[in-house]
Amino acid sequence: MEINLNFGSIKDSVKKLIVYEKLNEGTSNTSTIFFDKIKSEPILYKQYIIYKNFEQCTPFSKSILAERFIQQNLKILEGIKWNDIVKINKAIRKNLLEESYIGSASDEINSLHNSISILIESKTTPIYKDVEKEQTAYECVVNYLTRTGLKESEEKKEYPDFNLDLISKVAVNNFNKRYRHLNEEEKSIFKVLISEGDTKKNYLKDIKDENITLINSLLSEEKNKNKINLLNEFKQKIYKITDFSNDDSFFALIELKEAIESI
Repeated sequence: MEINLNFGSIKDSVKKLIVYEKLNEGTSNTSTIFFDKIKSEPILYKQYIIYKNFEQCTPFSKSILAERFIQQNLKILEGIKWNDIVKINKAIRKNLLEESYIGSASDEINSLHNSISILIESKTTPIYKDVEKEQTAYECVVNYLTRTGLKESEEKKEYPDFNLDLISKVAVNNFNKRYRHLNEEEKSIFKVLISEGDTKKNYLKDIKDENITLINSLLSEEKNKNKINLLNEFKQKIYKITDFSNDDSFFALIELKEAIESI
């Protein structure tokens, strides 16, 4: 029997385990392990964001908008190999769920999760041969994203005077509206992941500079020798991060910032 390594099913099964632990023990060690692992592992985090976006975004009024949304999300997987995704999904499943049965929250969500997984596999496999399977999965995701119910207004607004500042504000507002199901930290991270070229590099440089500024501020007040050594160690690690085109560098900076703030 083939082991289910679909991240969506793993995520939902972990959530069920977390609820069970909290009801019976008052707390959940699984919750801490799961979310710490997601934050520290780029492949898991990117899957987490993609599944959350597809599941929770407000349905689109037009298929073409849903298709753009799919492409925008899958783009953050560029450079990742399917075999690496399978490997890390297998590891987290074994670590948290062992060999127990896993499944999604409902039949509809299970179908969505399977389709998302197929799209991710096709995106991260150089030559994906099962075109029919990919097309069926794509249609399933589009149908879910355009399902009946509450839909986002797509009214067009006219801006007779070309006001770049106004257009920028509208773009930010549209992003926040489309991704309002994400918390502020998730929005910030996703915005960096979907940015390109110099925009992404500038984001990462700013985060690096913020971390160094934070460390210098803490060093100016810290008296504990051990903490001073630890802060200087973090500072050296940050200085060594120079590749601003690599998402791994971004996640390393995020992880270092959280470590610095916890001191």
